[in-house]
Amino acid sequence: MDRSGGWEHHSHGHHAFPQAVGSAAEHHRRGGWHAWGPVSGDFERSLAAQAGTAVIQPRVDGETRRGRDHVRIKVAMTIAAADIAGALAEAWQAFRDASSDDPRGWDLASAAAEVRPEDASPDRQS
Repeated sequence: MDRSGGWEHHSHGHHAFPQAVGSAAEHHRRGGWHAWGPVSGDFERSLAAQAGTAVIQPRVDGETRRGRDHVRIKVAMTIAAADIAGALAEAWQAFRDASSDDPRGWDLASAAAEVRPEDASPDRQS
């Protein structure tokens, strides 16, 4: 880490230290609002419990009804990883661990993720 407490970034494509990577994923929950309501608090607590040195501030970032039988759950977190692939693997594992109590309630085939280095905002394209 640098003196400011952030991860050191290198611009030459090789990262000697982990970099902070933002991750957002959308997962579809089967059963609609009626099924999601009773388990949402348990899932949020389990997701928060995944926090550690690599997984930073995992949280439910949004819930959207998708028809009568599905709810789209947006999960966000910051990952300390050497590269984007490592960040995606860490984020996916955090979600899988958090959802392990009810794997049939999730439509994992419809999951989608967005992963980007922390210093790359969607407004800034280079």
